[in-house]
Amino acid sequence: MSSDVKVKDLGIMSDREARLWIAGALMVGLSVMLGAFGAHAVKQRVDSVALGWWETAADYHRAHGLALLVLAALYPRVSEAAQKHLGRAGWCFILGIALFSGSLYTMTLTQIRALGMITPIGGTLWLIGWGLFAWGIFVRSSTSDRYANPPET
Repeated sequence: MSSDVKVKDLGIMSDREARLWIAGALMVGLSVMLGAFGAHAVKQRVDSVALGWWETAADYHRAHGLALLVLAALYPRVSEAAQKHLGRAGWCFILGIALFSGSLYTMTLTQIRALGMITPIGGTLWLIGWGLFAWGIFVRSSTSDRYANPPET
């Protein structure tokens, strides 16, 4: 019996899976904190347009943090090939949060509208991430993959 099987039988998660869980939990927690900060402290200091930027940043931040948790839940259930795609999707979600939400948070606080040019880069990373997510599930669902890695019974 290999150590991988023994570890898997004990229910211990891989480092990559653990990193997805941690990243997702931290991102969702941070989005809640920043959302609350926006609702209380930022709301009193900016106009309604800038507050809308903050709220959009927090909403998308939270959504993609939750997406990281979904990736973590799916990770042990797919093949190694699919895991690579899910891992890359996770990185796209994290970088997308940093660029999309980060630029909107910063733009709200500084009123430097030029930061809005960064926002679409983050959105593009999210779109790439969702494509990788879908591709990872497709790879998992492909006939050749199912027969190469049959489910354990």
